[in-house]
Amino acid sequence: MFDGFIRDHSRVTPRAIAVVTPTRRVTYGEFNADIDRWGAALTGLGLHPASGVVSIRLADPYLTYVLMAALARLRIASSPYHDHGADVRLVDKPPLPAETEGARILVLDPGLAGRVGGAEPRPLPILDLNPEGLGRVMLSSGTTQRPRRVAFSWRRLQAVNLANLSSRGAGRHGLWVPVTTIEAMQ
Repeated sequence: MFDGFIRDHSRVTPRAIAVVTPTRRVTYGEFNADIDRWGAALTGLGLHPASGVVSIRLADPYLTYVLMAALARLRIASSPYHDHGADVRLVDKPPLPAETEGARILVLDPGLAGRVGGAEPRPLPILDLNPEGLGRVMLSSGTTQRPRRVAFSWRRLQAVNLANLSSRGAGRHGLWVPVTTIEAMQ
């Protein structure tokens, strides 16, 4: 899945810039190591493919990218933060009572972030993947103006990523800045 592109690129050009935030630049080597660190941490929190769909609501965009890729590396389906149908919600602060209905809430406190960031990165195993299995849930209001959950298989995510890489990247080097929100990214 898309985490594999990051893993592969980190092996070929570990010092190439992968992510730019307002406060720092992160290389592919660092990005991949953070994905492995957080993947191990999420496993330690009891998350696995049978946990269901996991939404992410964090103030830190970089950590959001890391967790999306870590979930993919663990073959756990993810969704945008405002997916009220998610089975588990990863958050950085306790949600309002109305936001907790029907989902397991995992609050990632700053202490955990510090411990994970300081941990020795260990490559996660490459897991088998059911290409038709659920990889991501996106929300679309369509014509109803009410969010509807749209399932994306791992195969579809792969196809979308390859299409984006070949049409937008087309061998060009440089930094790419998404102008949509993180939730719109697949």
